[in-house]
Amino acid sequence: MFRLLTPNSQGLRNVLLRNVNKNHTGLKLAGPNGTVDLQKDYQIRNNSTLKSQDAFVKQKNYVLADQTAIGDANTFDQLLRSARHHRKQRSKVNEPLTRTIQSLSDMFKDDSIKEHLSSLNIGQYASLLNDAVFRNRFSRLSSHSNRDSDSYNSNNVNNDIMLKEAILNLMDNVSSGQIKGAIDPETVKNLLLSMCQYKAWPEIVNFWENGVNDENLSQLFLSEKILAAVLPVAFDEQRYSYDQIIKLYDTNVKDKNNVDPDLVVSIGKIALKSEDYTRALDAMESLLKVYEADPTSLRVLKNLSELHLSFIGFSKDLNIATHFFNKVIEHELPYEAPLKAPHVASLLENLMANNESYETIYDVWRKTADFYTKDKFQQSAINSRYSILNNKFLSIFFQLHPSLTEESHSELKKLIATYSNVKDIDEYFLNTLISNYSWGDKTVFLQLLELYQIHDIASTPVSNRIVLKKMGDISDFTVRDIIDRWNRSLGHLDQAGYRYIPIADWAALRDCTILSRFGKERTDVYMAILAAYKDFHQDGKAVTRFVKTWLHSPLANTVARMVSEPESNFVCEESISIPEFKKLKKNVNYKKLAKELN
Repeated sequence: MFRLLTPNSQGLRNVLLRNVNKNHTGLKLAGPNGTVDLQKDYQIRNNSTLKSQDAFVKQKNYVLADQTAIGDANTFDQLLRSARHHRKQRSKVNEPLTRTIQSLSDMFKDDSIKEHLSSLNIGQYASLLNDAVFRNRFSRLSSHSNRDSDSYNSNNVNNDIMLKEAILNLMDNVSSGQIKGAIDPETVKNLLLSMCQYKAWPEIVNFWENGVNDENLSQLFLSEKILAAVLPVAFDEQRYSYDQIIKLYDTNVKDKNNVDPDLVVSIGKIALKSEDYTRALDAMESLLKVYEADPTSLRVLKNLSELHLSFIGFSKDLNIATHFFNKVIEHELPYEAPLKAPHVASLLENLMANNESYETIYDVWRKTADFYTKDKFQQSAINSRYSILNNKFLSIFFQLHPSLTEESHSELKKLIATYSNVKDIDEYFLNTLISNYSWGDKTVFLQLLELYQIHDIASTPVSNRIVLKKMGDISDFTVRDIIDRWNRSLGHLDQAGYRYIPIADWAALRDCTILSRFGKERTDVYMAILAAYKDFHQDGKAVTRFVKTWLHSPLANTVARMVSEPESNFVCEESISIPEFKKLKKNVNYKKLAKELN
């Protein structure tokens, strides 16, 4: 999930909870109808059993401030300025920005420097980290690199580690009170949003509750900006009921003329998930009023778009959901609402759960695919948008057509033809189609594979793995078929310049054979291929990862034979010979390395 990246770490939770002073009296919030006890009415957890460590809190002495630290603080400010310049570059690999963030992170660990940083400095630093996390995730999703093969050497992974560590350090300083006087709601909001991108849901709620229980921070942590970020998480984590969320919201914003639009969106989302459509529509109406007063506000336009999409994805009332969906498709909105694939996928799921007809589900899929292709606002979208949409639709298609019949086969051909009329058939679509194929018929499966050639789509390591893995679901494939497909996959790796067989290819072979539905019949071919190619692992790390995948498997002893028995013991009904590769080669002594792990 989201852990403190140090060798002796006990996890993020302990980092966030340490240095939180015990709230002896219980935090109370003033409301229009008297005082509300948050501990009683909202059951906010008070992590008071942890010992307070006041060593972090230092008495500032500006008169005797160290001039070197002041100079370093100025350098910190200059680095922030440089980062703002580097952020304007939208290249996938932005090494100057990465180096700048690393330098800022290292400097922020120095207590003497932190003492001289302004609230503006720390706010800009938090914003920079949040933006960098998004950039790194976007780079991973849009990259054509093969993440499966070499993940621990990936720049994205290394950047991820660096960013997590920086975010944790900043959060630790907020929780401990070390920079208590230099933080504002926007800073904490950016920290929470950074954690949301890492899906650290329990830690987010815990961090917020600690802030609420700290009498010096409670007012800040109950600000509308913070509530906007944390309340949806607290609700999804079932930490608070819908009634408790609404009570907290009403208590905090009642009698205020202008509620923060972000908080309005959050309450609207929670109301939709709780099927309180009256309150959700009220939230939408209040945003529209703000929009009418200032139709040029980019922030309000973003809020409107976000809540509009939530009606599509979260509403179980399909009349409401499809109404909001059609408004986007037919361009009947005064504001832009980029149709995000996860919301459409959720709508498709809700349509199926409500037993709507396949034709209705098909129509939503077709309209969305067509909208993505033709709408100029969507042209910069990455291919993952189509993958999400198609994956959900094809999953539903095969659930509604569980077996091969003349009708189901005809419908499959129809949807392929429909997609080809909307958008060129590409590897993403075919990979998704193959992954979801569930009929178990070899003939139809081979017909689908022919589409790669028909549409002039070159094989890639990813597509080869998907095909090999899916062969594990089809009984008619012979041992010879499996060996030939494996050899074909290795041939493409060799042509692509690989010098080793990635872990992901070993996993595909495993799923096709020993761990497939026909594992008993295919164990011999798996062991024979492993015996022939076991030294083609990348390095010692790869061998360790491979061996650990089997440690707790019922087949652990079977695979462990590879270490203690000669290769001649592992044969199958077909011969296995290693081709002459240009790049692929033996890199390790598998037996020696695997034996050392036992």
